[in-house]
Amino acid sequence: MGRSPASTITSRTGPIPDPNSAQSARRGLVMRKIPRDACKGNTPPEWPPYMPDADEQEWQLWERLWQLPQAVIWRENESLDLVALYCRGFVANSGPQARPTSLTVLARQGDGLLLSPSALMGARVAIVDREADVPTALATVAESRPRSGRVVPRTQGSDTNAGR
Repeated sequence: MGRSPASTITSRTGPIPDPNSAQSARRGLVMRKIPRDACKGNTPPEWPPYMPDADEQEWQLWERLWQLPQAVIWRENESLDLVALYCRGFVANSGPQARPTSLTVLARQGDGLLLSPSALMGARVAIVDREADVPTALATVAESRPRSGRVVPRTQGSDTNAGR
């Protein structure tokens, strides 16, 4: 069984790191860019053989999920079983009979598979239309801020040292 795609996230407390902040630049944090169409048209892998066969709804979700850009990471981490469990849980809990605790587990599974924007940001993954769509401003942000980290707004025609 492979590692969870989000297993690199060590803590879920506090704000999600801003990849364009000066602090992220100092730490060397960079966003992994995955093209939006990276998996479009790919044949999904076979359902895990050690799990009971998927029903029609589970199989449809399985096929749809493997078309997502996140599937690049799932393949790298050999996360077939995690995606299959998510499909099974999603279908089982998609009706009015779903219990709140089951929905909470499902939401956490979805985060582990990087299906939410916050999970993507926390794992420093960006889904992009083109490589140029992700700001490469980490170095630029670090260079543009004073070493103190304080940003001093400049107004047109004014001297930033005036009045100090």
